[in-house]
Amino acid sequence: MLARFLSLLSVLHFVSACVTGIDAKAPDTFAPLDAHGGKGVVLKAVNPPGVVYRVRTEKPEAKAELAFWKEALENKLKADGYTVLGSKDAKVAGRDGAMIEAIAPLKDADYGFIVLLVANGDEILIVEGAGEQQAWEKVKPQMIAAAEAIHFR
Repeated sequence: MLARFLSLLSVLHFVSACVTGIDAKAPDTFAPLDAHGGKGVVLKAVNPPGVVYRVRTEKPEAKAELAFWKEALENKLKADGYTVLGSKDAKVAGRDGAMIEAIAPLKDADYGFIVLLVANGDEILIVEGAGEQQAWEKVKPQMIAAAEAIHFR
């Protein structure tokens, strides 16, 4: 029964990705969830320890360069209580993008957050991964690899 349910979720994810023009797959050890959890969500997945991976698009009201969005996100994270560990250039879906890593305390544990951004015409592709810091650190390379493997159609 569970296998059929997970298979159905995979099909729903595939259909959702086809509609958006973005081919995105969940990282290894992650199970796709219903991607209709919000506007622009292409893929949402979770692994057994609870690390969440999400691919989505946003249509900003104003056009700006990637450097602007990177700085704006860093400032927002800091204002929301995150400690930004660093940011750097990254390849996302074969295009030049940016990656930001941050941590934030939540109750008695630290939570890690990674976000990768890339401009796609009048949209911004956003890839996010978040979870309890130790579990997040273990799968961070898988999340980055999944982001690099995204394709636009």
